[in-house]
Amino acid sequence: MRVKEIVAVIDSFAPFAEAQKWDNSGFLVGSPEAEVSKAVVTLDITAGAIDYARSVGAELIVSHHPVIFHALSALHPTMPSYQLAQSGIAAIAAHTNLDICDGGVGDCLAAALDLQNIRSCDEPFLKLGDLSQPLSAEEFAAHCAQKLGTPVRLHKGCEPITTVAVGGGSCGEFACAAEAAGAQVLVSGEIRHNHYIDEISMTLVEAGHYATEQPVIEPLTARLRELCPAVEWLTYDIGEPYITIG
Repeated sequence: MRVKEIVAVIDSFAPFAEAQKWDNSGFLVGSPEAEVSKAVVTLDITAGAIDYARSVGAELIVSHHPVIFHALSALHPTMPSYQLAQSGIAAIAAHTNLDICDGGVGDCLAAALDLQNIRSCDEPFLKLGDLSQPLSAEEFAAHCAQKLGTPVRLHKGCEPITTVAVGGGSCGEFACAAEAAGAQVLVSGEIRHNHYIDEISMTLVEAGHYATEQPVIEPLTARLRELCPAVEWLTYDIGEPYITIG
C-alpha cells in the first residue's frame, strides 16, 4: 500500500477533520506516494522507535502523538523528524482524532479498567462506564494501579464509586463535566494542581499520560491489520518515560 492510502484508512475510522484546531494530526513526514510493506505503531516517535523501525525494515511509523507538533525553526540530527527523513521513514499521527473516535483512546482505557456499559459523554474526550460492584475511593485507585500497571495519585471525593469517567492524557479540566454526567470519579493521565483543589466533590485518579494512552496501541494495530492486510503491522512500546523514586 501507499502511505496516502493508509492515511485514508485511518481517516475512515478516526477522521482527521475532527482533530482539535491546535493539533497536528495527519501525514507529517515522507512521501505520500511511498510504498509500505511493513509499519510500526507506537505512542510516540522516539529515537528508540525509529531505531526499531530501521531494524525491522519498516517504511512507516503510525503514532498517537505528533512527531512534529509546534512549528520548527530548525532541524538537527538529534530530532526524530530529522532522523525519519534521513532514514526515508514516513510518519502519520492520529492524536485528538483518535482520542475521541469510537474504539479510540477513551474506549480502550475504559476497557482496560474492566468497565461495563461503556458510553459517550457530552465532553467528547471522556467516556463513561460502570463498575461491576461499588468500590471505595481507595479500592478503585488500587484497581486502576493494578490494571494499568502503574502507581496512581488519588484525590478522595465521592464514594462509593459505581460510575467512572475516563479520559486518556490530560483531561483534568473536564472533571466538572464528568461530575455533571453522573460519574463519581475521573481517571486521567495528568491532573493539574488547580483541578485537585477546585470546589468539586469528584474523586480523582491520576495514572500518568503513558499508562492511560498506551492501551489504545494494540487495538489500533489490530484494526490496521484488518483494514490493511497487505502491510505487516508491528508495535513498539516506548515504556514509561520516567521512573518513580521515593
